[in-house]
Amino acid sequence: MSLSFEREGRFWPHREHGRFVSTERLRFFGLQVGHGPDLVLLHGVGGSTHCWAPLIPLLARDWRVTALDLPGHGFTELPDDERLTPEGMRDDLVLALRAFDCAPQVFIGHSAGAALALLLAVDGSTPRPDRPTPRTLLGVNPSLVPPDRMPMPGWLEALARPFVRAGAFAQFWSRMGRNPRMLGRILASTGSQVTPSQQRCYGAIASTPDRVHAALTMMVQWNEEALTSRFASVSQHVERHVLMAGRRDRWIPAQAVRRVAQRIPQAHVIEFDAGHLGPEENPSAILAELN
Repeated sequence: MSLSFEREGRFWPHREHGRFVSTERLRFFGLQVGHGPDLVLLHGVGGSTHCWAPLIPLLARDWRVTALDLPGHGFTELPDDERLTPEGMRDDLVLALRAFDCAPQVFIGHSAGAALALLLAVDGSTPRPDRPTPRTLLGVNPSLVPPDRMPMPGWLEALARPFVRAGAFAQFWSRMGRNPRMLGRILASTGSQVTPSQQRCYGAIASTPDRVHAALTMMVQWNEEALTSRFASVSQHVERHVLMAGRRDRWIPAQAVRRVAQRIPQAHVIEFDAGHLGPEENPSAILAELN
């Protein structure tokens, strides 16, 4: 069983702006709201459009905001495992942006979504060659190199890595995701505080086996070379590249963001008051970087 927009979607933030589009590969879910230049939001591993809930109304005052569920995440269809790589997901997202008739002027990506936004900006994300290229790339708590550890208790990580491709492990983990205490521990490990409505969305995702399978498979197939090989050319494709580092982020500490920024010409690092779930905790700080 996967997430159902008719069932879990009843409590999803901004559901009134949601719609499904079909590409030649996948059926995508996204939110699209507002008027103005196109701005695209890409969430991280294990997230969905709900991660942007507090930020979307602020952005929609000046932009046409498109927030996509990544392949295998939220309400978007699950692809084959071999496409749950940075480059495979980039290719699927290009098709999704085309289906949403979206030519991004700004990309905002959170965690692994920041890495996918970088690939889209560098490798070409606009639906038609006559459309402008992105002018701003903003990565919030960006996961631009593989994390030192998976976002789970150490003992469970040791068990997870060899078996993450097995459906049985996803079933096991999703059963744990139904435990409110375990879910609370995982969310607390981000360094962020979440609201009950946010926790309800994360709980629905964490207790759904195919969503868990997509997240775990994505993590173990995270190809560092696919990202680092593009670092040198980012400044040739965007006018401004900002990396925002949450001071309380326990998953991607601010010093790790600064280290990776040294490898990206003209990348600018901003620290802000947040844990890893910065878009949910401090949306005004993100908005300020666009003004």
